[in-house]
Amino acid sequence: MTTAKSAALPTVKRANVLLEYAIRALFTALLLTFSWGPTVTIGAFDLRIADLLLVLLVSLFFGKWLLARRLPVSLTKLRQPVLLVLILFAIWTFTSLFVTVTPVLSLRRIVRIWLLLTMVIGVNEMRPAFKWVVSLFSIHILAQSSVALAQAALQRDIGLTWLGEQQMMAQLGYNVLDTGSRLILRVQGLAEHPNLLAITLVVPLLVVLVYVLFPEANMPDAHSTSQNNDGRRERPYSNVQRNPSFLQRQESILPIAALIVGTIALFFTFSRAATLGGMIALVWLLVVWKMGGMRRVKNQKSVPIYGKIVFAGGALLVGLTLFSYRDVVLSRLDFGGSMLEQTSVTERVVQNRVGWKMVQASPLVGVGAHSARERFTEFLGAQTRISHTIHNTVLLISAELGLPAGFLWLILLITPPIYALRHRHALSTPALAYSVALVPYLVTNFTSPASYDTPVGSLLHWLLLALWLDATTQS
Repeated sequence: MTTAKSAALPTVKRANVLLEYAIRALFTALLLTFSWGPTVTIGAFDLRIADLLLVLLVSLFFGKWLLARRLPVSLTKLRQPVLLVLILFAIWTFTSLFVTVTPVLSLRRIVRIWLLLTMVIGVNEMRPAFKWVVSLFSIHILAQSSVALAQAALQRDIGLTWLGEQQMMAQLGYNVLDTGSRLILRVQGLAEHPNLLAITLVVPLLVVLVYVLFPEANMPDAHSTSQNNDGRRERPYSNVQRNPSFLQRQESILPIAALIVGTIALFFTFSRAATLGGMIALVWLLVVWKMGGMRRVKNQKSVPIYGKIVFAGGALLVGLTLFSYRDVVLSRLDFGGSMLEQTSVTERVVQNRVGWKMVQASPLVGVGAHSARERFTEFLGAQTRISHTIHNTVLLISAELGLPAGFLWLILLITPPIYALRHRHALSTPALAYSVALVPYLVTNFTSPASYDTPVGSLLHWLLLALWLDATTQS
């Protein structure tokens, strides 16, 4: 009996090693593909590459936990307030099954939320290296920005339908702006909408920016091992990689290039919410720094001299771009003088009123997950040509899942920035980076439902929460 157990141990270890490598590969692929890819219909589901990768990644996490014969969440992890809120939010979604009139759509939304929750738990346990995440985000920014800038130059799509690019129909108010003197196309890269591209750019850009501004020399050494809360030795993958490649080195030009190109591409989306969210995040970063944040970070490295030169040149290029398109910027800010902007504001008011009617009709459990759009006309009381999408995410969740779910979502929005501000003296560079990147959601969640109602937006938001949980726990 003892001999059989001893023989089984190497097999289990080999299986664990294979699972670790597979999880690492899938996580890398997920970070590179989360915002693009053609849609494939499988039964009742419309899936992209990232959706398939998410299912595979979650399956591997479960395989790892079954092999180790342990639960995904320990009592120690439940002490993390954000993780506890995410679990409560996911549990509350099941109430939709008792009230929904679109059970298939509601079940799809519930399944996706539970997949995202499992991903958060698994990534929090995996502890991916910060430099590796920055490298992957930089590649994502450069790839999406290259497509977006080509669209800006040609003022049309560039035919990459096999990568998920949609035909950009010249529709005024959707992806075409009228400045009074000219029409200009809003770029959307490989995303479904210019605003969605904007949020998938501004969030990674903020992570990369903090990495460049606050290079940390005292990050854990790749050759050292430590014990986590479960008493197990951590693998080198959870820290800095051994023999890092050029893309992973501190002095790499990749993050700086991503900052420059990504900022220009973000500008051409002409997204007010994402831009405002990014500006507020920068102000928040300045406040944290002025209040003495990151005092425990020792041996800070400075940005290399050639990096400073490239950074300055990029800032000049961004400034010239802003000056050249100043008429477009002013037209986007002219809420009163533009009939198009007035119509947009009026639609948002109507959508919010419908959302509140849904909340009043069922304040505890809502009208059902993924049901607000389908029941919009019913609560409006008339047929209309305006969009049936409620753009306020907190209101949308309250309408679909009830006020308790809306309250939990609001906690998820405000907790990371407040937590990081209170613990600013103990923040590491990764913890600061992910905290700053979550700040724009305080703006975009009240103007766009992307972080809850779209596969791309929800994946990015929950992924960032997972990285934030891991970084703040270690910090």
